[in-house]
Amino acid sequence: MKPSLPLGLAFLASLLIVPSGTSFAQEPPEENPLEVEITSASNAKRNPLNQNGFVSRIGLRPGQVISIGLKFNEERTGEQLIVSSPDGGVLSGHDNLSISSTSNASFSYQAGAAPGLYRIVLQTASEEYLFEFYVLDLTDPTKNPPRVRIVD
Repeated sequence: MKPSLPLGLAFLASLLIVPSGTSFAQEPPEENPLEVEITSASNAKRNPLNQNGFVSRIGLRPGQVISIGLKFNEERTGEQLIVSSPDGGVLSGHDNLSISSTSNASFSYQAGAAPGLYRIVLQTASEEYLFEFYVLDLTDPTKNPPRVRIVD
């Protein structure tokens, strides 16, 4: 016995109907848990992107000193921060660092003298962030990676 066309169309239409209460609205984008501002001695600023705990690479000159400003979500106030630089360079103001009542924290970093990659690891109670800095080779710029944003 051959099913009738109207019955088949009714069946297909029933599959396409969305049950009440189901919503296809998009979730609002999750708020960035950390905003970063890098400031040089000449007051030049960069705001590298934080994507899933990886902060986009910034170029520095050998020995350059920068300030790293952090802005967290309000509910993070009072959390302790642990900052380390496994590849060298000098950290300042990172001992006993915590998120202030205005959701901010900051510390300084002096890049190493040798060209290459330097990382900073920032740990909170529940997350870890990786900052990458590339100290430029000023004697042979062809050795530097392309498209590194410099803070001057």
